[in-house]
Amino acid sequence: MRAFTHFAESDRRDIEHGLNARKTFKQLAQELKKHPSSIAREVKRHRELRESGGSGHCFNQCLHKAGCRKRGL
Repeated sequence: MRAFTHFAESDRRDIEHGLNARKTFKQLAQELKKHPSSIAREVKRHRELRESGGSGHCFNQCLHKAGCRKRGL
């Protein structure tokens, strides 16, 4: 039977800092001695979506935003 381990709070902080530094899951996995898919699952489970873009503009979640003609909604 497999022994599953949890990520420690310090590991989660390291993942957060690594993602902010634009590191890949593979790079983070090498640093933390974990499998890249484990990093990806951890990020997926604990991610938070933000409703605004980086410059304070409203974040458009529409799938068709590139070709949409409706503006200012």
